[in-house]
Amino acid sequence: MYPRFFSLLLSLFFLIHFCCNKSTEKPLKCIYVETGIASWYGPGLQGKNTASGSKFNMNLLTAAHRKLEFGTLIRVTNLKNNKQVVAEINDRGPVSKRKVLDLSKKAAQVIGIIKTGSAEVKIEIVGYREINTKALIKHYRNIQIIKLGKIIN
Repeated sequence: MYPRFFSLLLSLFFLIHFCCNKSTEKPLKCIYVETGIASWYGPGLQGKNTASGSKFNMNLLTAAHRKLEFGTLIRVTNLKNNKQVVAEINDRGPVSKRKVLDLSKKAAQVIGIIKTGSAEVKIEIVGYREINTKALIKHYRNIQIIKLGKIIN
């Protein structure tokens, strides 16, 4: 009885060990891919309102994009050195038509484009963060926002 119990216990131990020791961290799946030139911005706009209504902080991982919704989490990959950063869209831009993305200074540091000023990047949507609707309404006072069939002034 003891050898059978011992072998069963040993088998259970190995089963648990190999099943539970697998890495649970999975890469973020993306649902959108865009490539183009990204640049960075920061010092001149520190503390000013972004298009989403939040205060711009160049030391946070944020970005400006023309079309992606505020609160979209994107993974930006520098195609020259393969460095990546996950940033949140909280502003509109860039102003230059040849660029697809403006990164905060901190995000630009992470992927290594501070010195060059810009780089070819790949943009992937990896998630969404909840948006503060009241801040958006406050920021766009002159725009009528339609929500649930009602116009909010």
